[in-house]
Amino acid sequence: MSQSTSILISYGWDPSIYLEEPKLVENLKPGRVLSVYGEYSKIIIDQGERKGIFSGGLMASGESLAIGDWVLVREIEGDELCVVEKILPRKTFLKRSNPGKRKGSQAIASNIDLLLVIMGLDNDYSPRRIERYLFLAKVSGAQVIIVLNKKDLCTDPESKFAEIKTIAGEIPIEMISALDLKQTRTILQWIGPGKTIAFLGSSGAGKSTIINSLLGEEIQKTNEVKVSDGTGRHTTTRRELFLLPSGGVLMDNPGIREVGLFSEGNEEELEEVFPEIAMAAEECRFNDCSHNEEPNCGVVAAVKAGKISEARYLSYLKLSKEIMAYQALNDPEEARKKKQKDKQMSKALQKRLKEKGRK
Repeated sequence: MSQSTSILISYGWDPSIYLEEPKLVENLKPGRVLSVYGEYSKIIIDQGERKGIFSGGLMASGESLAIGDWVLVREIEGDELCVVEKILPRKTFLKRSNPGKRKGSQAIASNIDLLLVIMGLDNDYSPRRIERYLFLAKVSGAQVIIVLNKKDLCTDPESKFAEIKTIAGEIPIEMISALDLKQTRTILQWIGPGKTIAFLGSSGAGKSTIINSLLGEEIQKTNEVKVSDGTGRHTTTRRELFLLPSGGVLMDNPGIREVGLFSEGNEEELEEVFPEIAMAAEECRFNDCSHNEEPNCGVVAAVKAGKISEARYLSYLKLSKEIMAYQALNDPEEARKKKQKDKQMSKALQKRLKEKGRK
């Protein structure tokens, strides 16, 4: 396999991520997945872009490609087609539950170095959604910064910044108006050469404006192409990895802009997003305390004493319940545990909401 050229290095290629496997080395080239559409993909290799298809062995393995994957491909001479023989190990990986399916997960994107959590300071503003996004970033393994957008539409941006700061802890926060190109470009300080960034945020948060500003073009209009999906039909595909003029790689993947809870989270990762709850939990009587109605629960005591905000506590319970629900679908033992705790969880949520309504 030849060494990477400058184009792949620009896309973040690091030869150290390649595992030496002699049986796969001959005539294989590294490449990065730019987009996935049906059974095909768009892949950048050192000679340029190619249309990728799975090898028979890879297809039989049940693996699926994600935007941002590094792969080993076999070129087909005289053709723009290449065969994907192997998916290289992922540094970071975003998944979500399969839409319409009770079990399993769907690949969304991989090898993201930095997730930008975008939230508008207008009607989009929601501290609880920030908590969810920070958990998703924790599960993925990517670094994260928070971008509070539309400060020009907010009458009290500093107070909202302060509120999000209490949630973010040491996570960096930028506050901008995406309509001001100079302000948007402050984000570039976080993006190094070859580093891949992606975006999380709800519709209307201003992600598209920020993306277009960073790239210097309106990619939503210029990037769509009609291609065959292999069934005789045509579908709209789009390149989803772009080189930033200043260096770095921008991932514009609609699949990760708005997501629910990813499937691989656990309680330990959740507690890292809610450190005050993790600290209070050290005072719980039981090691497996669900922080609901168990006696001598340190978390409940801290909430009642005002040391933990009611809103943060309810947000934690909601996310914890989602984690248990997913685990129960994929593990019979977890299903048994969930059934035991569901009544406690629902009772606690109802009680807390009722108490909050009286205040």
